[in-house]
Amino acid sequence: MSVEGWRRASHAERQAAAEGFYNDSYWFDQAACSSPRAVFWVGEDPGAEEEFRTLLADVLKAKQHVTEPAMAVQKRVSAYGAAADGAVTAIEFDSGDGLATLELAGPEALPREWLGAGTFATARVGSLADLVPIVVRKDQTVSQFGFTEAELIEFVTALAGRGVDRVVPFGSALTFSAIWDGYDLLAEFSRRVTVKA
Repeated sequence: MSVEGWRRASHAERQAAAEGFYNDSYWFDQAACSSPRAVFWVGEDPGAEEEFRTLLADVLKAKQHVTEPAMAVQKRVSAYGAAADGAVTAIEFDSGDGLATLELAGPEALPREWLGAGTFATARVGSLADLVPIVVRKDQTVSQFGFTEAELIEFVTALAGRGVDRVVPFGSALTFSAIWDGYDLLAEFSRRVTVKA
């Protein structure tokens, strides 16, 4: 999430971003392979983070989102476990049990396991380049808001193929396409017959 891009965005664009993020995250309880599990704020502005959480909570209310009891328990166990491990410095629950925000001790403390529906690790970094060292091969999708195409291309180029197969705007993380996980599915699932006389 670009803080600068958030500041530039209109209120309607911010609301659309929160709804898109909801769609990416809550349709499959964050269990889809491309569902967002962490939010990295690029730039400094705690007010932007608070506004985003408020808008996301509004979407949860409007959609009448219900957190199943098992998910509510999973969320708390994961959150407090990450805090006990020293990876998390603060925990905040909003919208009942609909949204849990875990403030990471640093971006490198990113938990790689699923923490429960509506649980997001968060951290602040100065630039997208600060995220390059923590990206691993299994990091498939980056869902983003507020960055220019040039910024995103520079980020992906710096990764040099180590991870991230897709970069999409909020609301498109679950959109399936012919290119998935970096593979052209039609080519991968097609059999080519060659004849040489």
